[in-house]
Amino acid sequence: MKLSACSFLLSIALTVVACNSDNKQPVGNGLDLDVIRPDTLCFESYGGLQNQDTASIELILKGGEVSGKFSNFPYQKDKRVGLIRGTRTGDMIKGIWEYQQEGITDSINFEFKLQDSALLQKETRFNPATGKETLDQNCAFNKKFLRLNCG
Repeated sequence: MKLSACSFLLSIALTVVACNSDNKQPVGNGLDLDVIRPDTLCFESYGGLQNQDTASIELILKGGEVSGKFSNFPYQKDKRVGLIRGTRTGDMIKGIWEYQQEGITDSINFEFKLQDSALLQKETRFNPATGKETLDQNCAFNKKFLRLNCG
């Protein structure tokens, strides 16, 4: 009788543990992004003749929503620092970057692509007619940011 009661209690305990186990499925391309809780990813890129231009991106991903920070520090030029917001579909992220440069607030559309442990950015072009930089849909994802540990 005692063995039967112990078996019964053990089976109830195992059922409770099994029902409460975490069955989260990774999404994306191996970056283990969680669609339930926000995941923060950080990236950095170096460019210019002597790799003195630095750009950094912090992405906060929660399901299909994206927010974060984007900072661009070209060597001996004016920096652009601001917030990004957008949406994610699969490995593609599209949105708007609102930044400050020389005390002026401006914005530009962006497109990123998550690829392995990197983030690729689609090129932008300066439009002389408007005096603004714009996203060029005909360009490739040619700027590469490497993933870093955040913090």
